[in-house]
Amino acid sequence: MADAYSLYQVNEFLKRTIALNFPNEIWIKAEISQIRESRGHWYIELVEKAEGQDEIIAQSSAVIWRGTYATLMRKIGMDLKAILADGMEVMVKCKMTYHERYGLKMTIGDVQPEYTIGKLAKERAATIAKLKQLQLMDVNKLLEAPIVIQKVAVISAITAAGYQDFHRQLEENSMGYEFIIDLYPAAMQGLNSEPEVLMQLEAIREKDYYDAVVIIRGGGAKLDLVAFDSLAMAMAVAKYPKPVLVGIGHDIDESVVDLVAYKSLKTPTAVAEYIIAHNQVFEDEILHHFDKIRENVMDRLQTEKDRLSRSEEYVKLRIPTKLVDKRLALTKIKSFLQVHVPQQLNLEKQRILYLTKGLQPMVKAKLDQLTLNIEGLEKQVQLLSPDATLARGYSISLLNGKSISEKNRPNKGDAMITLTKVGQVESTINNYEQKK
Repeated sequence: MADAYSLYQVNEFLKRTIALNFPNEIWIKAEISQIRESRGHWYIELVEKAEGQDEIIAQSSAVIWRGTYATLMRKIGMDLKAILADGMEVMVKCKMTYHERYGLKMTIGDVQPEYTIGKLAKERAATIAKLKQLQLMDVNKLLEAPIVIQKVAVISAITAAGYQDFHRQLEENSMGYEFIIDLYPAAMQGLNSEPEVLMQLEAIREKDYYDAVVIIRGGGAKLDLVAFDSLAMAMAVAKYPKPVLVGIGHDIDESVVDLVAYKSLKTPTAVAEYIIAHNQVFEDEILHHFDKIRENVMDRLQTEKDRLSRSEEYVKLRIPTKLVDKRLALTKIKSFLQVHVPQQLNLEKQRILYLTKGLQPMVKAKLDQLTLNIEGLEKQVQLLSPDATLARGYSISLLNGKSISEKNRPNKGDAMITLTKVGQVESTINNYEQKK
C-alpha cells in the first residue's frame, strides 16, 4: 500500500511554503469581479483575465478590514469608493496567509489609486483617438437645434439631486416658459450605467418626439465619470439624431461624452439655464418684430393727425379777406364755417376712429404673417436638413467631420464617412480627381 499524506499535512506544508516565500506584504494587480460590504468589512473577489479576452485565468478572495478601510478613506478620499467597484482594475498591497482549514487568505492593507487612474487615462486616450479616427468628435455639434426647445427627454437617476435641480429650474423659470419634461431613469455610475444609458437613448430615438436629450447627474468623485468615458456611450451620443446636452456635475474634469455632445455644461442647473436662454433668443426676436409693428402704427396715426391739422389750416386760408360788403363777407364766412368745417372735422374724426379700430387686426395680421414666415422657414430648414437629404436617396460624405470643399480637399489614403438613409459607410480614398 502506497504512502499517503493527510490533508492536514498538505495544508500545513502549503502554510509554511507561503509564509516562507511571502513573509512581507506584496503588491498585486487584478480586476475586481465582485465586492460587498458587511459590518464595515469589505469582501472582494479578485480575478485576472487572459489578455484581450474575458476568460478568467486566476481568481482569489481578499478582504479589507473595517479599520484599514477607514484609514484608506482618510488617505485617498471619495475616490476610494470609485476605485473599489465591480470591473475596476486595481493594484492592492496584500498580506498572504494560509490556514489549514480555511485556506488562502489575502488581507489588503493598501491601495494604489495612481495605477487605476493611469489605466483609465490610457483607455480614455484610446477612446478619443478612435473617435477622431472615425471623425465623430463634431457630428452631434453640427446638428441644427430647434428654434424653441420645449419637449425634453432627460436621462438621469430617479433620486439624483441634479435631476431635481434641473426640473425645478425649468418649471420655475422667470420667463414663464412651459416645458414637457420626461425622465428616462438610468444608473449614473457603476457597471450598469453604460447599458442603461444606451438602452434609454434607443428608447428616446424610437419615439422621435423630443426637441433635445439631456444627460445629467449630481456631483461626486472624479472616478465616478468612468462610465462616461465609454467608447460605446460616446459613439451613441456622437451619432445621435437629436442635440444631446450634458451636465454631469464636474467643474474641472471632462468626460469623453462631454467632448462629443452638442453642448456640455458643468451642472444640471446650467443645462436648464442654457435651454431657457436658447428659447429667450426666439422670444426677443418676436418682441422686436412686434415693436416694429407698433412703431409703424404710431407713425401712421401721427401722419393722420398732421393731415387733420393741415385741413384746418386750409379752411382758414379759404376765408375771403377783401370783400366790399363786410356784412356779406361775414355772412359768407359764417355760412362756410357752419357747413364745411363740421363736415371736414367729422370726416377726419371718422378716419381716426377707423384707423384706431383697425390697429388690433393690423397687429394680429402682421403677427400671423410673421408666424407663417417662421413656419415656412422651419419647413425649408427641414427640407434642406441632412436627414431630409438622406431620405430622398442622396448621401453625404464627410472628411475630417466636415463637408468636402476647396478648403477641405480629400487626399489619397484619407478616411471618409458617407452618411446614407440606411446607415453609415466608412471608406478610404484610393483616388481623387479634382473637378476641372
